[in-house]
Amino acid sequence: MVRRPFCVLSPLVFAFLLGCSKSGPVRISFVKGGSPAARGVTDSRLAEGNYSFSPDTAVVTFTSLQMTDLGGTSSIVSLDNCKMTYERAKESGAALLDCPFSLKTGTYSRVKLFINKTTQILISDNSFGLFTDPTSSTLMSLTLPGAGASYVPYVVPSDSDEKGKEISLVTPWEVTDGTNVPLYLVTDMNRTVYGLADSGGNPSLGVSSGDLPVDFAGIPGSSGSSEFYSTASPYKPNGSTSGEKFVRIFYDGIGAPILVQRHGLCDTNGPSDAYAFSPASANARSFTGGYYLGKDSSDKISWAIPDETRGNVSVYTLGKGYSIGDNVTVSCASMSSAPAPASGDTYASGAPALSGATAETLYLQAK
Repeated sequence: MVRRPFCVLSPLVFAFLLGCSKSGPVRISFVKGGSPAARGVTDSRLAEGNYSFSPDTAVVTFTSLQMTDLGGTSSIVSLDNCKMTYERAKESGAALLDCPFSLKTGTYSRVKLFINKTTQILISDNSFGLFTDPTSSTLMSLTLPGAGASYVPYVVPSDSDEKGKEISLVTPWEVTDGTNVPLYLVTDMNRTVYGLADSGGNPSLGVSSGDLPVDFAGIPGSSGSSEFYSTASPYKPNGSTSGEKFVRIFYDGIGAPILVQRHGLCDTNGPSDAYAFSPASANARSFTGGYYLGKDSSDKISWAIPDETRGNVSVYTLGKGYSIGDNVTVSCASMSSAPAPASGDTYASGAPALSGATAETLYLQAK
């Protein structure tokens, strides 16, 4: 169904003067993020505990989006037939889906993307002995079902039929009345689905704590990529979350990092995300997370995240990996404030010096 162009009015006292904005034809282009190595790990049985899984395939239905412009005005758009099939085996950068719609002209710095709260996932992991099985009461099995692994529902708790997540656009998306560049969304589903194993090692598909089963970053006008680093080695597409720490990094089309997500590193009690912009740009986008993300000439990736509990800032540096299995060091220091970049808005101008830093070894598991 083609939707009619719509208008967002200014306050009533000015509405008769400003009228309605025009709309432009636009599209979101979903692309595949980081791809892992082939499986090669054999585990005889799952230990009791919490697990995160990487679906072999998943069907994610995107239902609507909320676009927020530089002035803070938001527009909500419904998406028709925007159903993406994610395949983990596809190469990084592979095109997954285009979803066209109409959007009022403007310059947008934030997008909140909503998905149907139920995502269909399929896991068929012979090396780990883990299979999705709709005939099982737990939706998972340690042995391959007679009909093979099949799709099962993975539900994100929500008061409605959909659940959303907002991201910032490092480069704002300009929509004009006419031909427009697409907004590319790099998607990543490495270790994004959660489950459990009981004392007997029997697996069950868990209910999400609220996180979407797909992570993404937006880039106007060009595709991008993602990487996934973890303290676990060797690569495990499905593994225990007990003590595991990870970093997920999204890059733009020229290889500059635009968004980093970290879990468990540095014992920071603040947000998990940091973007490639300054604190002032973060404030302008009403974003309260991290900033200064950049990759310098020596390929060191650095960022800063405020610690909401301690009232200080955690500053990170990570040596970039190049091949699957590469081990890298991520260092973190707690500071009263983040060192300003040598120049510009990010640490692309040089990694900050860290005093009293702690270090972890991570392994590049998908790129």
